[in-house]
Amino acid sequence: MKLKLTIAFSAFLALGTFAQTFTNYTSADGLLSDNVNCLDSDASNNLWFGTQNGLSMFDGSTWTSYTTTDGIIDNTIQAIHVAANGDIWLGTDFGASVLASGIWTSYTSADGLGN
Repeated sequence: MKLKLTIAFSAFLALGTFAQTFTNYTSADGLLSDNVNCLDSDASNNLWFGTQNGLSMFDGSTWTSYTTTDGIIDNTIQAIHVAANGDIWLGTDFGASVLASGIWTSYTSADGLGN
């Protein structure tokens, strides 16, 4: 019985060393909105949050925000994709935007998008 308790306690301690830590981010931290629709990360481990109020990027210490005033097509971001070359693609209800070499370019149905 004592051996079984020792094994069970050892297993419990071993599992505890692999516990995960969760960090919550809100608008009080710098996120543009508490309503996050999508998330991706890039090769530098920056986190890209698509929110109802625009795009927020977190590099581990600093928040950077992008909205329509910065060149994205719409502030309600529905999808994010970080491409292998580092470009950041956004999908919205009004078109798509891409951040390439620090410049935003947007595409709509007038540019050939189906909808």
